[in-house]
Amino acid sequence: MVEDLINCLLDYKTTYQGVDFDCDKPRQYKMLREAMAKLYSCGEETKFFGPISVKDLPHNFKDLTQSEQKSLKQKQKEERDLVARGIDRVNEKVKEIRQKFSKAVVSQNRSGSGKIV
Repeated sequence: MVEDLINCLLDYKTTYQGVDFDCDKPRQYKMLREAMAKLYSCGEETKFFGPISVKDLPHNFKDLTQSEQKSLKQKQKEERDLVARGIDRVNEKVKEIRQKFSKAVVSQNRSGSGKIV
């Protein structure tokens, strides 16, 4: 899963042209979550990153009964919560990867061998 996240991060980085790659981190995490949700959209992994997108309420929402409206709103809220948890998960994993990379670079510098990561 971490390897897939790194590959999605690389894909995002290659498509982000003309601007610093890390300047818009909320957008970056959102796009990474969507890419990971596409990869893990079936089975138990769906709960890790949430649905690919949150479904909008139907056009005839006002015509539905109150119980149907309530269930649709509840389902939409659950999807949004899954998306928010997915973004948090991606944020934590990317931060962890960056810290490990930085730690590896620093430890290699201290040994006197230069930057070999």
